[in-house]
Amino acid sequence: TSLSTDKESEIYINAQYYTAICAVELYHKNAEFLLKYFMDSYPQNSKVKMAVFQLGKLQYRQKKYDDAIKTFETVDIYDLTSDEQIEYYFKSGYSYFMQNDLADAKKQFFEIKDYETKYFAAANYYYAYICYTLGNYDAALKSFLSIEKSKEFGPITPYYITQVYFLQSNFDEVIKYASPLLDSGNTKRTDEIARILGESYFKTGKYSNSIQYLEKY
Repeated sequence: TSLSTDKESEIYINAQYYTAICAVELYHKNAEFLLKYFMDSYPQNSKVKMAVFQLGKLQYRQKKYDDAIKTFETVDIYDLTSDEQIEYYFKSGYSYFMQNDLADAKKQFFEIKDYETKYFAAANYYYAYICYTLGNYDAALKSFLSIEKSKEFGPITPYYITQVYFLQSNFDEVIKYASPLLDSGNTKRTDEIARILGESYFKTGKYSNSIQYLEKY
């Protein structure tokens, strides 16, 4: 039997794997079917480990987050390169986040938030947002501050930073931090920031300043 048609030959098996990977890269509709077919047909093959990771990434790309979670949970991260591990932690974390599983999402983002990768800003934003939601304000503040200058997340982080200072009753820090923000054209939710600033001035007894910002709000 020719090696090219022998379904147990290494050449044939590799061809099946790379056909599935090409389908993924080319956004073909049958990509998921081809990956699963390869995994089911050759469960003992060493490339199955990478096929599983590729399947999880594909389901993530398709926004099938519940499926992606189930697939990612079967991935052995020690089979991945360093870059692949970073991608795994972010995409599995985001999948958990989109399924409102904040505890598991937080664990995944925590693994990569301190590394300068292309996922640094996003991982810190979602990690900080989860900490903020759960009332872990110190951790939230640290991560929000780390991405203040992010092009993607920088415009929204000042609102959360201001909010955290306020929730910590650190009203002087609110005033110091938030006052310059209202003159910035790059900051979102300036009305809410004005409200927090006005309330902070009120808490510190500076009523004329308080009225100024509350009226702005």
